[in-house]
Amino acid sequence: MFGFGKPKCPVDLLTAEWLEARFEWLGRVLGGDDPAQPVVVEPTSSFFPWRLDNEDGARRAFEAVCTHMGVDPESVVLEFQDGTKQERENFSKLGQWESYAPGGTWDDQGPHRIVISRDACGDAMYFVYVAAHELGHQVLLGGALLTGDEEDNEPLTDLLTVYKGLGIFGANACVHFSQFQAAGASGHEWATRGYLGMADWSYTLALFAKQRGETRPPWRKHLRPDVRALFDKAQNWINRRPAQ
Repeated sequence: MFGFGKPKCPVDLLTAEWLEARFEWLGRVLGGDDPAQPVVVEPTSSFFPWRLDNEDGARRAFEAVCTHMGVDPESVVLEFQDGTKQERENFSKLGQWESYAPGGTWDDQGPHRIVISRDACGDAMYFVYVAAHELGHQVLLGGALLTGDEEDNEPLTDLLTVYKGLGIFGANACVHFSQFQAAGASGHEWATRGYLGMADWSYTLALFAKQRGETRPPWRKHLRPDVRALFDKAQNWINRRPAQ
């Protein structure tokens, strides 16, 4: 009578429409015998047995991500460079800086080249996301599925990482919190990373689960609690939403 318990969409409906349309588009353009059933890559030592805080381990992990993204490691040149963190000038009353760190780049000048910040190597979850995202450019731009002029090129590349089974990493790494001390002040620092918001990642993971026929997927346990809560909300919405 009062509508208690009705499912609610965790993203606005226009965003949900875009996420669903583009996720469906990935299925059409990538094809394959069973594109709905990639291996779900989990943040465990069975998938990544190497330490990523050194270049040798990071290169091995990168090659593993190549395999899951369907990219020949020999088709790209991987380089590392020092990253620089850019902080907003204003220090808020809550004691928070909002910071941004460049994670990686892809270019097609000569051999296709991916450059990843050494800063990313210190955060395994973020490193795998960055590697998957830049390899997504190799799939979409290097494979001429996109021109690079599309307005949604970057967020669509994030969607591809979910489609390929690596969405746990981007969803868990999309917001980063830490403590800092600088110029006699201290507080909490947070950074948003990637091109999708937390709710967008969660909704796309729910689409991924539905495509696989999973109502309570075993990989759900690897989602950070706030992402998992939004994922559950998205699943509830997608499975129970009113008929169009």
